[in-house]
Order: sequence, then C-alpha cells, then structure tokens
Amino acid sequence: MVDQNTNYSARIKVASDRRATQLIIPEAALVDEKEFFCQVNGMAAGSMEGKTHLRVFAPPQAPVIEGVLAGIAASSDGLSKVASCEALNGFPKPNITWYRNNAPLVSTSGRESTVLTLLIKEFGGFYSVQSTLMYKVLKEDKDAHFFCEVSFFVPGAIRTLHRLTHTPLLPPFPDPTTMVELWKDSPQHLVKEGDTVELRCQGDGNPPPSFSFNREQ
Repeated sequence: MVDQNTNYSARIKVASDRRATQLIIPEAALVDEKEFFCQVNGMAAGSMEGKTHLRVFAPPQAPVIEGVLAGIAASSDGLSKVASCEALNGFPKPNITWYRNNAPLVSTSGRESTVLTLLIKEFGGFYSVQSTLMYKVLKEDKDAHFFCEVSFFVPGAIRTLHRLTHTPLLPPFPDPTTMVELWKDSPQHLVKEGDTVELRCQGDGNPPPSFSFNREQ
C-alpha cells in the first residue's frame, strides 16, 4: 500500500513475495539521494528497522575544449591562456585535469602553470565546471597537444571522460629570430670564376622570417 499525496505517491511501486517486500523507484533522479527506512512489525516479537542511503550520480555531458586561436609568443613574460574546458550538468561535482601530451600538468611537474576553475550549481542540483589553463609557453611547446580529462566520483570507483584533440590546440607560436646562419651551399669545392654560387640563409624565428641579401660596398 502506498500513501497518497506525497512526492513519491505517483512514482514508486511496492512488490511483495514470501521472502521480502521491494520498493521500486523508476527513473531515479538526484532528488532521490537520501536515506530510506524499512520497518518490520513482528507483532508480539516487536518491530525492527533497517535503513540504506541511496546514492544517485549523473555523468556530465562530454567536455568541450576550446584552444586559443591566436599564436602565443614563447618569449612572453608570465602565464598565457592556452585553452578552456567545460563539463556541464554532472553529479557529484566533476573534476578537470589538464594534460600536456600524456603528462598531467600539476604543481610538481616543474613547469609554470595554473588553472582557474569556476564551479556552477545548476537547477536540479547538477554541477557545471569551467576550467582555464594558464601556462608558461616555451619553444618546445610549438607542437604540443593539450587536453582536459573530466572525472567524477562514484561509490567504489572514479569514472573519467576524456576529450582529446588530435590536432594541436596551439597554432605555431610567433617567436622572434635569435639565431641566423649563412653558408655557401654550392659548389662544394672552391669557387672559381664562372661558377654558379648558391648562398643559403636560415633563421630560427617562427613564423619563418623574410630574408634579404646585401654585399659589402
């Protein structure tokens, strides 16, 4: 028998057999995360009570990651915004971890980085998390891949959702030229009058710098 005029009156079902009575809650929701009690009346033997805490979780939506579209100069002082990651409508609170290639970016990694996190409590008890990665960009980051991992705790385990970009989030870094090399590419032997001479000039700037040749007057 189900009591009427309660929040569960139209939702629950009660089924019994010789051994036990079952309370069935179809389509469990976050509002169902609470303690439930069962009381057994043993007549002359008295009554006993049991209880359990129902845990309900909701995986967040697939995370969305957005990288900075403009280049980031490796010579910039301080930290630069690299990417942002967002996970919506999860319960319990999702956690976001940033990775550079396959290595997590944590304070003990020896690299300069910080993460700005915004936690939003949505309607219905869900949580959304927005995370921004601020990072000290170095030259070796030119072809690095950055991605975020979203995890959330469920009893007995931690479940993860990955969002990996297969193309670099960072476009080629604008980087000033710090070294220029000029050499004779051909001919390989000593130059004699009438030979065609090819001089090659190369710089380490990014994007590739423009070149001009001059000779001593």
